[in-house]
Amino acid sequence: MGLINMRERAERLGGQWTLASRPGEGTTIKVILPLLEKRYESDPDPVS
Repeated sequence: MGLINMRERAERLGGQWTLASRPGEGTTIKVILPLLEKRYESDPDPVS
């Protein structure tokens, strides 16, 4: 999975994506996704 794909997936899910990289220290990728699911009026049978 490429970095662009990871960022796009996080954004589509309503989340945030950050990348930090420092020479000699490595790279950190942080993805924050919302816990609550959005409910849509067209969803007749919500899953719990």
